[in-house]
Amino acid sequence: MGATGQGSPSPPVERARARLRRSLRGPGWLLLLLAIVTAAAAVHTANNRLYLVLGGMLAMLCLELLLGAWNLRNITATRKLPPEVFANRSARGSIVLGNPRRLLPAASLQVGEQGHPAHSRAAWLSPGEQLAVPVTWRFTARGRTQLAALEIRSHFPFGLVEHCCLVPRPVPVLVYPHAIGQPGRDAQRTIGSHNRDDDLHDPRATGAGDFLDLREYQPGDPTRLIHWPTTARMGRAMIVIRGSDSDEEVLVELEEQAEPHRWERSISEACGQVLHHVRLGRAVGLRVGRRTWPPRRGAPQHRSLLTALALLPHGHDEDPGP
Repeated sequence: MGATGQGSPSPPVERARARLRRSLRGPGWLLLLLAIVTAAAAVHTANNRLYLVLGGMLAMLCLELLLGAWNLRNITATRKLPPEVFANRSARGSIVLGNPRRLLPAASLQVGEQGHPAHSRAAWLSPGEQLAVPVTWRFTARGRTQLAALEIRSHFPFGLVEHCCLVPRPVPVLVYPHAIGQPGRDAQRTIGSHNRDDDLHDPRATGAGDFLDLREYQPGDPTRLIHWPTTARMGRAMIVIRGSDSDEEVLVELEEQAEPHRWERSISEACGQVLHHVRLGRAVGLRVGRRTWPPRRGAPQHRSLLTALALLPHGHDEDPGP
């Protein structure tokens, strides 16, 4: 996860039965109400057939509780967050479900984050199988935040009861600023020897320059820059970053703003410029107040600049250094 270990998976969840919670759903409440009415009628009329119906209802409810608990027994889950997370942008990752049992499969699983709109489903999980279900996270503000706990839910087998395993697994997440504007043109001031027609001249388009790094594909990148062997190995599209022939350097300068909204917008525009010049293979630096990060290339510099922007204080009168 950039500076905070975001890309590494979290430990597996605890066994489901250790923290299993149950709650009746709509059909379950209806069945319970019918059971109460049937029990009252059976006692009042002494009708044996009503007792048989009541026994069937209670047996169905007990079977739901038993099979639902076994369905979540020993199921594990692991987060796989994307390497970079930006505010107000969907962060696509996955949660890997595992079924270490030898015989019994798991069915109708829902997995996600507690209190966070990131959930996905797995219809079937065979014994000994691991399944990566896609999950999309979305954060509304830059800076440090935290994912608190994983939830594994199931309505198996009849949908009467919701079984939920809530496992506290706090994981720190560093959210980079939302990149806005048209980087390199009408955003924050940039200092350096670069072309003004940034969008027309891409030194990587012809494959010129030395190989610098690989990064994940982002919307707008030319598909011809995809490095297919690495893409096949990692399971997601990866882009080749090459240096330009002129060995260009750019220093993005972020000016302080008195108004908080304009200050946040300036940070977002500076973030957009950093991403833009990195995509063009330039050596990129950053100047914020009294702090300066000299222009360099490579993934460590890229992450360092984004981290610095993410951790800038929200008040313009504070020290802008991270």
